[in-house]
Amino acid sequence: MLARYEQAFGPVPWLHCERDLEDLASEVLFVFRFPVQDNLSLVTQVIGQALDRGFAYIANRVSREAKVFGERAHQVRLAWGKALGLMRFVRVERGAEKLLVGKCPVPYRIADLAIWHFARRFPDYQIVILAPEGAAVVRKGRFCWELSTPYEGFLKNDRFDLWWQTFYKSQYIPERRNRTLAMHGVPKKYWAWVTEGQAIDDPRVMEEWGKRDS
Repeated sequence: MLARYEQAFGPVPWLHCERDLEDLASEVLFVFRFPVQDNLSLVTQVIGQALDRGFAYIANRVSREAKVFGERAHQVRLAWGKALGLMRFVRVERGAEKLLVGKCPVPYRIADLAIWHFARRFPDYQIVILAPEGAAVVRKGRFCWELSTPYEGFLKNDRFDLWWQTFYKSQYIPERRNRTLAMHGVPKKYWAWVTEGQAIDDPRVMEEWGKRDS
Protein backbone atom coordinates (compact mmCIF):
# COMPACT_ATOMS: atom_id res chain seq x y z
CA MET A 1 0.00 0.00 0.00
CA LEU A 2 2.85 2.37 0.89
CA ALA A 3 4.61 1.65 -2.39
CA ARG A 4 1.43 2.34 -4.34
CA TYR A 5 0.85 5.60 -2.45
CA GLU A 6 4.39 6.84 -3.10
CA GLN A 7 4.16 5.80 -6.74
CA ALA A 8 1.03 7.91 -7.11
CA PHE A 9 1.91 10.92 -4.93
CA GLY A 10 5.68 10.87 -4.48
CA PRO A 11 8.00 9.73 -1.67
CA VAL A 12 7.13 10.34 1.98
CA PRO A 13 10.39 9.86 3.94
CA TRP A 14 8.88 9.87 7.44
CA LEU A 15 6.72 6.85 6.60
CA HIS A 16 9.96 4.88 6.47
CA CYS A 17 11.09 6.15 9.89
CA GLU A 18 10.00 3.75 12.63
CA ARG A 19 10.39 6.36 15.37
CA ASP A 20 8.15 8.90 13.62
CA LEU A 21 5.52 6.26 12.98
CA GLU A 22 5.58 5.15 16.62
CA ASP A 23 5.32 8.75 17.84
CA LEU A 24 2.34 9.44 15.58
CA ALA A 25 0.62 6.18 16.52
CA SER A 26 1.04 7.01 20.21
CA GLU A 27 -0.40 10.51 19.75
CA VAL A 28 -3.35 9.16 17.77
CA LEU A 29 -4.03 6.56 20.49
CA PHE A 30 -4.28 9.27 23.14
CA VAL A 31 -6.25 11.69 20.99
CA PHE A 32 -8.97 9.11 20.45
CA ARG A 33 -9.33 8.90 24.25
CA PHE A 34 -10.27 12.59 24.45
CA PRO A 35 -14.04 12.93 25.08
CA VAL A 36 -15.21 14.87 22.02
CA GLN A 37 -17.00 13.89 18.83
CA ASP A 38 -14.62 15.29 16.22
CA ASN A 39 -11.49 13.22 16.97
CA LEU A 40 -11.74 11.20 13.77
CA SER A 41 -12.05 14.33 11.64
CA LEU A 42 -9.12 15.95 13.47
CA VAL A 43 -6.85 12.92 13.13
CA THR A 44 -7.70 12.62 9.42
CA GLN A 45 -6.78 16.26 8.84
CA VAL A 46 -3.52 15.99 10.80
CA ILE A 47 -2.40 12.83 8.98
CA GLY A 48 -3.25 14.52 5.67
CA GLN A 49 -1.06 17.48 6.65
CA ALA A 50 1.77 15.13 7.60
CA LEU A 51 1.58 13.42 4.21
CA ASP A 52 1.48 16.73 2.33
CA ARG A 53 3.97 18.79 4.34
CA GLY A 54 6.05 16.33 6.33
CA PHE A 55 6.03 14.93 9.84
CA ALA A 56 7.83 17.98 11.29
CA TYR A 57 4.87 20.15 10.25
CA ILE A 58 2.57 18.43 12.74
CA ALA A 59 5.27 17.58 15.28
CA ASN A 60 6.04 21.31 15.62
CA ARG A 61 2.31 22.16 15.83
CA VAL A 62 2.43 24.56 12.89
CA SER A 63 -1.24 24.36 11.94
CA ARG A 64 -4.25 25.00 14.16
CA GLU A 65 -5.31 21.35 13.75
CA ALA A 66 -1.88 20.12 14.79
CA LYS A 67 -1.96 22.33 17.88
CA VAL A 68 -5.37 20.97 18.93
CA PHE A 69 -4.18 17.43 18.16
CA GLY A 70 -1.09 17.88 20.31
CA GLU A 71 -2.96 19.47 23.21
CA ARG A 72 -5.54 16.68 23.34
CA ALA A 73 -2.84 14.02 23.27
CA HIS A 74 -0.92 15.87 26.01
CA GLN A 75 -3.93 16.11 28.32
CA VAL A 76 -4.77 12.43 27.98
CA ARG A 77 -1.12 11.38 28.36
CA LEU A 78 -0.88 13.50 31.52
CA ALA A 79 -4.01 11.88 32.96
CA TRP A 80 -2.60 8.44 32.13
CA GLY A 81 0.61 9.27 34.01
CA LYS A 82 -1.39 10.56 36.98
CA ALA A 83 -3.42 7.36 36.98
CA LEU A 84 -0.27 5.26 37.30
CA GLY A 85 1.00 7.44 40.14
CA LEU A 86 -2.15 8.23 42.12
CA MET A 87 -4.34 5.17 41.75
CA ARG A 88 -4.68 3.12 44.92
CA PHE A 89 -6.27 -0.31 45.18
CA VAL A 90 -8.32 -2.15 47.76
CA ARG A 91 -7.34 -5.79 48.17
CA VAL A 92 -10.29 -8.18 48.18
CA GLU A 93 -10.36 -11.94 48.66
CA ARG A 94 -13.47 -13.84 47.57
CA GLY A 95 -12.83 -17.51 48.08
CA ALA A 96 -10.05 -18.47 45.70
CA GLU A 97 -10.27 -15.12 43.92
CA LYS A 98 -7.83 -12.33 44.77
CA LEU A 99 -8.78 -8.89 43.49
CA LEU A 100 -7.29 -5.41 43.47
CA VAL A 101 -10.06 -2.83 42.98
CA GLY A 102 -9.31 0.82 42.19
CA LYS A 103 -10.94 3.79 40.49
CA CYS A 104 -10.14 6.13 37.61
CA PRO A 105 -12.63 9.05 37.87
CA VAL A 106 -11.52 11.14 34.89
CA PRO A 107 -13.41 11.80 31.64
CA TYR A 108 -10.61 10.40 29.47
CA ARG A 109 -10.99 6.76 28.49
CA ILE A 110 -7.68 5.52 29.90
CA ALA A 111 -8.66 2.78 32.35
CA ASP A 112 -8.03 0.05 29.78
CA LEU A 113 -4.54 1.50 29.13
CA ALA A 114 -3.55 1.93 32.77
CA ILE A 115 -4.80 -1.48 33.84
CA TRP A 116 -2.08 -3.38 31.99
CA HIS A 117 0.60 -1.58 34.00
CA PHE A 118 -0.89 -2.98 37.20
CA ALA A 119 -1.66 -6.37 35.69
CA ARG A 120 2.05 -6.81 34.95
CA ARG A 121 3.01 -5.67 38.47
CA PHE A 122 0.52 -7.95 40.23
CA PRO A 123 0.13 -11.04 38.03
CA ASP A 124 -1.46 -13.10 40.81
CA TYR A 125 -4.39 -10.71 41.16
CA GLN A 126 -7.49 -9.92 39.16
CA ILE A 127 -7.25 -6.17 38.48
CA VAL A 128 -10.42 -4.06 38.44
CA ILE A 129 -10.50 -0.32 37.68
CA LEU A 130 -13.81 1.52 37.99
CA ALA A 131 -14.19 4.26 35.38
CA PRO A 132 -17.07 6.40 34.10
CA GLU A 133 -17.59 3.97 31.22
CA GLY A 134 -17.68 0.84 33.42
CA ALA A 135 -15.32 -1.58 35.13
CA ALA A 136 -12.13 -2.45 33.28
CA VAL A 137 -11.07 -5.96 34.29
CA VAL A 138 -7.98 -8.08 33.63
CA ARG A 139 -8.58 -11.66 34.66
CA LYS A 140 -5.99 -14.37 33.93
CA GLY A 141 -4.30 -12.17 31.34
CA ARG A 142 -7.51 -11.30 29.48
CA PHE A 143 -9.19 -7.91 29.36
CA CYS A 144 -12.91 -7.19 29.40
CA TRP A 145 -15.42 -4.50 30.35
CA GLU A 146 -17.99 -5.28 33.03
CA LEU A 147 -20.63 -3.40 35.05
CA SER A 148 -19.18 -1.38 37.93
CA THR A 149 -22.00 -2.16 40.35
CA PRO A 150 -20.65 -5.48 41.75
CA TYR A 151 -17.33 -3.82 42.66
CA GLU A 152 -18.41 -0.43 44.02
CA GLY A 153 -19.06 -1.73 47.53
CA PHE A 154 -15.42 -2.72 47.96
CA LEU A 155 -14.33 0.91 47.69
CA LYS A 156 -17.04 2.18 50.04
CA ASN A 157 -15.72 -0.08 52.80
CA ASP A 158 -12.09 0.92 52.36
CA ARG A 159 -10.60 1.00 55.88
CA PHE A 160 -7.44 2.77 54.73
CA ASP A 161 -9.57 5.59 53.38
CA LEU A 162 -11.30 5.96 56.75
CA TRP A 163 -8.02 5.85 58.65
CA TRP A 164 -6.47 8.49 56.41
CA GLN A 165 -9.51 10.75 56.85
CA THR A 166 -9.16 10.38 60.63
CA PHE A 167 -5.47 11.30 60.47
CA TYR A 168 -6.02 14.22 58.11
CA LYS A 169 -8.86 15.55 60.24
CA SER A 170 -6.68 15.41 63.36
CA GLN A 171 -4.01 17.52 61.62
CA TYR A 172 -6.35 19.97 59.90
CA ILE A 173 -6.09 23.66 60.86
CA PRO A 174 -8.87 25.79 59.30
CA GLU A 175 -6.71 28.93 59.16
CA ARG A 176 -4.13 27.16 57.03
CA ARG A 177 -6.53 25.90 54.39
CA ASN A 178 -4.92 26.77 51.05
CA ARG A 179 -6.64 25.44 47.92
CA THR A 180 -4.08 27.09 45.63
CA LEU A 181 -1.21 25.31 47.34
CA ALA A 182 -3.12 22.03 47.22
CA MET A 183 -3.61 22.43 43.46
CA HIS A 184 0.16 22.78 43.01
CA GLY A 185 0.66 19.34 44.51
CA VAL A 186 -2.28 17.65 42.76
CA PRO A 187 -4.37 19.43 40.08
CA LYS A 188 -7.98 19.83 41.16
CA LYS A 189 -9.36 17.48 38.51
CA TYR A 190 -7.45 14.65 40.20
CA TRP A 191 -8.59 15.40 43.76
CA ALA A 192 -11.18 12.64 43.57
CA TRP A 193 -8.27 10.18 43.55
CA VAL A 194 -6.90 11.19 46.94
CA THR A 195 -8.76 10.92 50.23
CA GLU A 196 -8.27 14.48 51.45
CA GLY A 197 -8.94 15.83 47.96
CA GLN A 198 -12.49 14.51 48.13
CA ALA A 199 -13.16 16.80 51.11
CA ILE A 200 -10.88 19.82 50.75
CA ASP A 201 -13.15 21.53 48.22
CA ASP A 202 -16.32 20.94 50.26
CA PRO A 203 -16.85 23.82 52.75
CA ARG A 204 -19.24 21.72 54.84
CA VAL A 205 -16.66 19.00 55.35
CA MET A 206 -13.93 21.52 56.08
CA GLU A 207 -16.14 23.23 58.65
CA GLU A 208 -16.84 19.92 60.33
CA TRP A 209 -13.16 18.98 60.33
CA GLY A 210 -12.32 22.36 61.85
CA LYS A 211 -14.36 21.55 64.95
CA ARG A 212 -12.35 20.10 67.79
CA ASP A 213 -13.79 17.53 70.13
CA SER A 214 -14.39 19.08 73.52
